[in-house]
Amino acid sequence: MTRSVAVIGGGFSGALVALNILAHPALQKGVVVTIIDPRGTFGPGLAYTVPSDRFKLNVRAQAMGAFPHDPAGFLQWLRSHGHNFGGEEFVSRRLYGLYLQDLVSGASASRGDALQLVQGEAVGIADLGAERGFSIRLADSSSIAADACIVAIGNVMRKGVGPRAGAPALLAPYDPGSYTGIRDCSTILIVGSSLTAVDVILECEGLGFSGHYSVVSRHGRFPLPHEDLSLLPAAELPPAWDTPGTARNLLKIVRRASRRCGSSQPVFIAMREGTQRMWQGLPMSEKRAFLRHVRPFWDIHRHRVPAEHLEAIHQLQAAGRLALFAGRVIQAKEGIAEVALRGSTATPTVLPFQRGFLCIGPEGDLSRSASPLVKDLIDSGLLKAGPLALGASPECSLREPRLFVVGPLQREALWESTAVQELRERAHHVAQRIAEALS
Repeated sequence: MTRSVAVIGGGFSGALVALNILAHPALQKGVVVTIIDPRGTFGPGLAYTVPSDRFKLNVRAQAMGAFPHDPAGFLQWLRSHGHNFGGEEFVSRRLYGLYLQDLVSGASASRGDALQLVQGEAVGIADLGAERGFSIRLADSSSIAADACIVAIGNVMRKGVGPRAGAPALLAPYDPGSYTGIRDCSTILIVGSSLTAVDVILECEGLGFSGHYSVVSRHGRFPLPHEDLSLLPAAELPPAWDTPGTARNLLKIVRRASRRCGSSQPVFIAMREGTQRMWQGLPMSEKRAFLRHVRPFWDIHRHRVPAEHLEAIHQLQAAGRLALFAGRVIQAKEGIAEVALRGSTATPTVLPFQRGFLCIGPEGDLSRSASPLVKDLIDSGLLKAGPLALGASPECSLREPRLFVVGPLQREALWESTAVQELRERAHHVAQRIAEALS
């Protein structure tokens, strides 16, 4: 009897779940996996289909393998394809996307009809019961039947800021068309100061932009640089660090350990394995306190950039070509952004711009999502928007082990669910659960 699995989303999480299912010993025969993706790109998600090689990974190549048992797999792929990178180097996102695409293509070639790739947009899922499985409805009114289903749609992207959030004043950072004619502009507005914002600035510089950047984010901080770990001691954490009870206690633990190491980087590396346990153990009130008071600092210490990238940012600041503002964009329209500066009650600051980029991350409040699939899942009760506006609620009524959410939508439940290390572990786990259910 042939069993079927539908994976909605062909980016990193969806592709990795599919590959893990196909590789599972219990499912070597008698299973068909269908990946459904509106872009028709299978393997690399949005972050890995970028305009140029100036967009770099923020993790060293030696740790970016797609499977938990083979963290060096990406580095080996690079060398087998003629790219002579060292394990400590930060490689382009484009090359990583080609690696993922190659993994899917290889599985498709070796497994034949066991892997089906469908270009289309899933707009609804009907649960027909344990015996009949699911029916996935596509935008073209066709449907795909499956015994198990994985929702791996990646980040639900924001469209804008302020009351005119639907206006096209701010462009998508990963769209090559956003950079057309950029060297002819004199002013650029960037909303957000995260890893993506750094990527955008470096891309604009590489394309010949010579004007001024205005960067606005809630707390006005760029990520910290990666340091040379060989020069730093390993961090020692107290035995119960992952059950701190409060956000304040967690912050104290991190600060003490960082002072002993002389850097926070070894501390966050040591905490990596237990971060999800820590998050799940915090009461809801403390999760809210973490997001309000700790998250801005956590993000810049946890998600770092290559040191040379940050040095380029500092040089732009020193030359007077980049100004970083701590504040909130009230609205951005017709080349003018109104910004409420942090801690100020004065009239909003007006920043002119000829080109604007939206780099504030995904839309976590699923109740505001424009995705037809997310709306359908919420309306049917299969999915519930989380109260912290980070993604799907941990209390949603997904029918595990037949219906799963993987990827960034799990941030409400797991916090760490956007980086390769956590995503590849989750993909392996879900494949194991589905194999047990189907076999």
